[in-house]
Formats: sequence, structure tokens, C-alpha cells
Amino acid sequence: MVQKHAEILLIGVLILRSMSYALSKIGLSEIGPFELLAIRFSIAFIVLAIIFHKRILSMSKETLRASILLGTALFCCMGCELISLETVSSSTVAFLENSSVIWVLLFLGILEQKVPSTKTLACTVGVILGVGLLTLKGTAFSLTVGEVIGIVASICYAVWIIWTSRFASHLDPIALGITQFGVLAVYSSSFMVATETPILPTSLAT
Repeated sequence: MVQKHAEILLIGVLILRSMSYALSKIGLSEIGPFELLAIRFSIAFIVLAIIFHKRILSMSKETLRASILLGTALFCCMGCELISLETVSSSTVAFLENSSVIWVLLFLGILEQKVPSTKTLACTVGVILGVGLLTLKGTAFSLTVGEVIGIVASICYAVWIIWTSRFASHLDPIALGITQFGVLAVYSSSFMVATETPILPTSLAT
């Protein structure tokens, strides 16, 4: 894929990812977070597995192990995201979770034992100020439970990004991506049965 096409694809992914916060908020008005995840990722896995079944059936054991690891990290991220969305606005959750870019840079700096660049430090300060503007109530600093969970989601997201970068460099990225959706669907379905009362959505919006 040429760089121009990759950049266009990335813009599309960012737009759709941003829309998902608002759409998830709508879905959560009627069904639980784990049921929403179970529905989303079960459908995604089934459709993609049918289209790319040859890649799935021929994937290596290493790819399967990596998919389980990535699926676990993504489930933690998405689970925290939807739980946070139950009590916090979608714009706040989007901001908090997208601060993962800073966590990625900081974690890589620690892993690679490199001092963060001036640009990284400036971005970190910007994120801290942003969180402050979102959470300062009068003159007191206050983080709600939902906002804390949103920050946890951003940390899990950062871990998932770093692991994805490392695994996708030498494993089949198609099989890796699809199989982790299946792992996430299994986790979500299990938590749905254990903690929620599944219902069929009835409203058109949901």
C-alpha cells in the first residue's frame, strides 16, 4: 500500500473511531456495556472470518497466542470505555482515551530507556491541562469514577497499540486482527452472562 492510500485509510479509521463514542452512548441507553461489546464484536468476527477464512485457518500458533493477548488488552480497553460512557459524556471519554498517544510515547521511552523528547513532554503537558479543564470543578480538582475508568481505558489502549505494533511486524496482520475480535467477543459474552441480563434491543436508535 502506498503512503497516500495508507494516510487516507487512517483518516477514515479515525473518523469512524470518533463516531463510535457517540453511537456507543446511544446503544448504552438500552443495553449493558458487555452485551453491546458482545454484539459488536461477534458480528465483526463472524463476517470477517467468513471473508478471510483461509487466512484464519492457516494462521500459526504464534499468531493465535498473540491474538489472545491482544484480545485481552482490547477487551480491557473497550470494557472500561463503555463503562465510562455510562456516566461520562462521549466527548470527555474520547479525549481521555485518545490521550493514549502520550502513554504510548512514555511507555516506549521507559521500555527503550530513552528520555522523552521536548515535543513529547510538551504534548504531555497539553494532555494534563486538557484533563484539568475537563475535571476542575471550581477551584477543586475532582475526578469522577467514570473519568478514572476512562483514563484506565487509555492506558489499556496504549498497551494494545504497542503490542499490535510489535506483533503485526512479523505475524499475519489480517488473521491477528480478526482473531482478537473473536477473543474479545468471548470475553464480552462471558461477562454479559455473569453480570448482566441480556435483552434484545427494541428501539430503532439502538
